[in-house]
Amino acid sequence: MKTRKTKTPRQKLILEADKLASGVVKARDQNRCRRCKNVGTQAHHLFSRRHFALRWSPTNLMWLCYGCHSFLHREPEL
Repeated sequence: MKTRKTKTPRQKLILEADKLASGVVKARDQNRCRRCKNVGTQAHHLFSRRHFALRWSPTNLMWLCYGCHSFLHREPEL
């Protein structure tokens, strides 16, 4: 039987910061997709989340709908 790993205090802080940053971007973009102006449901990072210097920066985040988010992952230069 597998045991469930507990999150470290650092991991818990990262998750909480992700939720806060997502809420800020959602409010800034008024829950609208930046590309097509439909109701957006996902936060998109221009630079990967692994870059902690930019992970929670509002200039690195935008609110997108599912279609636009998946499109940008296929065509990142647009």
